[in-house]
Amino acid sequence: MNAYTINNFNNDFPDNDSCLDWLKVYKYPDGIVCKNNKCKRYGKVTPHHRIKGRMCYSCDYCG
Repeated sequence: MNAYTINNFNNDFPDNDSCLDWLKVYKYPDGIVCKNNKCKRYGKVTPHHRIKGRMCYSCDYCG
């Protein structure tokens, strides 16, 4: 097995967006649960979208 080098890392994650997308899939393999108790989909897995200019995701239903 070869060592994972900084060059491997830079190839796998050329920018912050690719890293954040990988983390989302790794941390939430079944999808992200909405934690906003005012959302009609509270406590359920919901589609989430990236917030432009920020390193985060937001629920498609409540924003």
